[in-house]
Amino acid sequence: MTTTLIVILITILLAMVFLPFSRALIKDRAELHENPMEKKFDILITQINDLLMDGMGEVVKFRNDPRMLNLFDENLPNMIINFYYSTGTLTVKLNYKYFNAELVRKMQFHNMRQADTFRQLDAANQFCEEAAAAIRAHRREFDQSMGARICRDKQSTTGNTEI
Repeated sequence: MTTTLIVILITILLAMVFLPFSRALIKDRAELHENPMEKKFDILITQINDLLMDGMGEVVKFRNDPRMLNLFDENLPNMIINFYYSTGTLTVKLNYKYFNAELVRKMQFHNMRQADTFRQLDAANQFCEEAAAAIRAHRREFDQSMGARICRDKQSTTGNTEI
């Protein structure tokens, strides 16, 4: 009798967790079927494209997952921006490679189901500010480590060692 009650209780708890999540996923699919992601977040994508890729980025959709798309520019092959929308949350991820050192910066924006123009612009500007600062810091860090390596290599090849 007690094991049956425990099984029923666990089943009810799992249903309480799983049902709202699955309902939100169904709502996402219906929402994106009516209004595809590139149209729903057109202002946000355009702003990020303008600020990080000088307006030259191209949106690439995935056939098997309408909740995901990429933004990239052929002139900037070392940068790609991923957009993933699920349960009302938009995740924007920057992948940037500088001399084989990769930078990944991810931000989540919650309550984006009914995001108006100003909300999209704020999210895009916030992402671009943080991404640009992270790119500058990443380049600076790599350049400094390369400068230190060049100095060490130069000292070892010239034979300048202190005794």
